[in-house]
Amino acid sequence: MLQPGDRVLFQTALEPPEGFRLDYAIGTTFSLDLVALLTAPLAFTMFDRRSDDEERREESLELLESLRRYSSQIALFCQAGRISFPRARYSQFAWLERTVIECRVDRGLFHPKVWVLRYATAAGEVRYRMLCASRNLTLANSWDTLLSLEGASQEKIVGGAQGGPLADFVSALPAFARDVPDATLSRIRQIADELRRVVFAPPNGFETVRFHPLGVPGHAEWPFPKSGARALVISPFLSTATLQRLGEGFRQASLVSTPEALAELSLATGCFDRFWTLDDDALAELPPGVEPGEAVTRDELVQLVGLHAKTYVFERDGQTEVWTGSANATDAAFSRNVEFLTQLTGGRHHGGIDALLEPSKDGTRLVDILKDAEKLVGLGRLDEIQKGLEARIETARGWIVALGLEARVSDRETGYSLSIHPTAAAASSLPQAVSVTCWPVMVGEGLAQRFSVGAESARFEGISLEGLSAFIAFRVTAREQQEERDARFVLNLPLHGAPADREDKLLRALIGDRSRLVRFLTLLLSDDGVPPENLFPVPPGNGQSALGASDQAASPTGMFELLVRTLATAPERLDEVAKLKQKLEASGEQDSLFPENFESIWRPIWEARGRLACRKA
Repeated sequence: MLQPGDRVLFQTALEPPEGFRLDYAIGTTFSLDLVALLTAPLAFTMFDRRSDDEERREESLELLESLRRYSSQIALFCQAGRISFPRARYSQFAWLERTVIECRVDRGLFHPKVWVLRYATAAGEVRYRMLCASRNLTLANSWDTLLSLEGASQEKIVGGAQGGPLADFVSALPAFARDVPDATLSRIRQIADELRRVVFAPPNGFETVRFHPLGVPGHAEWPFPKSGARALVISPFLSTATLQRLGEGFRQASLVSTPEALAELSLATGCFDRFWTLDDDALAELPPGVEPGEAVTRDELVQLVGLHAKTYVFERDGQTEVWTGSANATDAAFSRNVEFLTQLTGGRHHGGIDALLEPSKDGTRLVDILKDAEKLVGLGRLDEIQKGLEARIETARGWIVALGLEARVSDRETGYSLSIHPTAAAASSLPQAVSVTCWPVMVGEGLAQRFSVGAESARFEGISLEGLSAFIAFRVTAREQQEERDARFVLNLPLHGAPADREDKLLRALIGDRSRLVRFLTLLLSDDGVPPENLFPVPPGNGQSALGASDQAASPTGMFELLVRTLATAPERLDEVAKLKQKLEASGEQDSLFPENFESIWRPIWEARGRLACRKA
């Protein structure tokens, strides 16, 4: 448990079990990076497993088709005002607007990092996976934890299912959100109902699993034991009162945190006797694509920086309880926030504190990436001016979110006009010496407008179709004496009046030319578990196909062979080609994009597809 060498990529944790495909995913995160979410659907297909790297993944057709297939099957709940400003602008963000659902919590924050994934086979078998993480859906290289549990919904439960509290958590999500589509509400109700009958298998070395949603009605805000032999707290953020509550009643208590949090800590934490921080120099990973044992230079290693894990370990009555999830050791986590923790109970040999903090000749343990930090405790406080600036920025962030903004689009001769409007009255005024600007993410900060309170907060003229977006960026700047601090973030606003065919037109622009269209057709005709390269049989005697899938499909013979095989094995995928063809016909660009003689090849295939559908009916 928590062995530094046991690493897993989040995207790998999303991949369906063999023989299954994603049916629906519900995710939660405090902060969100749109680029991280953009690439997540690739986990549900095999489209990312290409031999060439000629194209950035975010701009690839593989990602585009993964988004089109799965963006409507993902509901991601995040804290309102905590979508990070993206490092680049991608038209593909348009498919995420339906996925992201922002949340608000009275007096606190929406802070859980849980994913519930429902997988299904063609025969109707259902399997669940629950991911309980300390990591937000971002691209940060911090040290985090991820617990993955598998389970199946059962008609009759022997000994009781653990899924009840998890079902309560999922059911409560819409109550924290502003607007949740009816289709999403329906899937949430279905999944919550099934979770109550799911038995999740504990990891090796543990005997039981229990779920603890915090900030959800009917569940305790403080779930931890009151006494025992030893306690270990791992948390990047701390409150003195919460630490005292965690450590009192235990004969020995150890704390792993960040240098900054320890320096801010009051010295009145006498119940803790050992203090640690991570040794960043010991936290390095192999770069993507490099296998263990391959030679790499120090500069090539991916450096993990900073602690972000939240884990609590208690030893009592001869057993170990391990709690992991989103809750920091702070007052807010256990009194105001919405959080989620998973409790594992088992023997001390596998999950006990000695297995973490005592060196071993058998391999690297947690203690091997720690360094003593007792001298850092209570060393110093943050600059009061900087703390004041940060507080004003957070107040302004909450003030903007509380306005309930929406975006409205109108078509003009010079392009589109996009305006921002509040739907709720401001309960207070903007903090002094704070200014706010905003702009649609897809047009860039150069067109930012000053944000004002009124019937219309900002207006942007001459916006192109590609520039339209529900994702609106904000920049909040706070000033005090000679110092200044700012923060940029994004809100996903309700977008009214956008062209109904916006995604179709964006799709046409992203496809671009005939060669990319042919490649896109191979993706449309590929099943989730079959890479496009496997659509054509390997020539006898060859280790691999001489041509890529798109190269073979570009020829009339290759395209005909591909369509016939799809008709025989997965005829429903032909429907996607028909929809694409219809959209391109409406734009008048079918002839310029589709391969020559495509119509003569397609017509008999589509007629045969129609006859098959009639027989099934």
